[in-house]
Amino acid sequence: MSVIDRAMYEHLKNWCDRKRPENQFMMYVNSRDRAITGSTIRKLMFEMDSEDVHGDGYIAFYSAENFYRNMRDYYLHIAGLYFHEHGKYEPIESIIKRYPPTCDWITLIVEDIEALSEHPEKMREMMKSLFAFAAKRANIILIGNGDYDTVFAGCEYAIRKMTAGINAKAEDNTLMIGRCDQEAAPEIESVVFESPTKQCDELDFYWDTVYARLKKGYFDYGYFKTLYRDTLEYLIPRVSSEHVYRYDLWLIENIGAMRREKNEDIEGCKPWEFDAAQIFAKGLYEAIVNRNGDNDDFSEGIIYLEVEIKQPEENFDSIRISGSICITIPVSVDIVCRKIDALAEAVLFGTYKGDTLGTFRALNILDEDDGEEPGS
Repeated sequence: MSVIDRAMYEHLKNWCDRKRPENQFMMYVNSRDRAITGSTIRKLMFEMDSEDVHGDGYIAFYSAENFYRNMRDYYLHIAGLYFHEHGKYEPIESIIKRYPPTCDWITLIVEDIEALSEHPEKMREMMKSLFAFAAKRANIILIGNGDYDTVFAGCEYAIRKMTAGINAKAEDNTLMIGRCDQEAAPEIESVVFESPTKQCDELDFYWDTVYARLKKGYFDYGYFKTLYRDTLEYLIPRVSSEHVYRYDLWLIENIGAMRREKNEDIEGCKPWEFDAAQIFAKGLYEAIVNRNGDNDDFSEGIIYLEVEIKQPEENFDSIRISGSICITIPVSVDIVCRKIDALAEAVLFGTYKGDTLGTFRALNILDEDDGEEPGS
């Protein structure tokens, strides 16, 4: 079951609910634990989306590197929401300048800011756009692994603007920047759901965020493992060889949608990690819908996934030889994250390196069905 940082969640939720100074449109989050911070941010996004019954809000979530790569497209998209048209080469600052000062219905979250610490020109370009956007009253949450004076230290412009915004007072009539510093030992709280339908809705939302980021060429492998484990924990009591619940059908289809994704130019993970995630999602989907006709039953808490690892193609003049290794692996909630890692290693050796011995060493781990995840 996922956990969140309760203090961080309440701080950010209050901020998003406008319990803050009137001219504070940027928040800096000092994260000490990326995984817990990520779960907390996604929980915040889900609650904001659930409360937005009229569809008045717009939330986007990026990593810093991925936002920099897609920055122009993002700002053009916001311009399109205001029915603005722009030239193909119009500068980003010019695009933002034409926004009306009414962007407070927009929330932009950018994590892993420290990834740009060694690229001051990229950091400056991105931060200039973010400060201009915040001046239009857009709500911007920046997440870095460390305090702001360390994360932004390599960019003089960013550190100067961040320091000024953090030290600003309400009476200064200038953009203020809030701070949320995660405790060294944060108060961790397990996510508890009011009902199975609430849990299903939340899992659906999290799968949707995975696909929204994939459209921008980004995949968070670490978070995928957590989401997969939580999804498995939810589905196991609800799937039998005879039926699934109608309410779960969209979630099941969301799992299967991973089959259609590609790993070209993927950010946030290694190609073999994405392949392993895709194979696991496909395997779970096919087990649920009984694609192979073997009447899968999850009642004992173990499911069996069909796994195929493709081997590199070999060319001998006009002859091409290719193959694959197919096995069935047992998976349970307690060990699934370790199994995904083992499959990623097997794919690395089998598909990308053509190392048969390394592949079978990894497959030995996949074939085990005892033990628990470290720390579980």
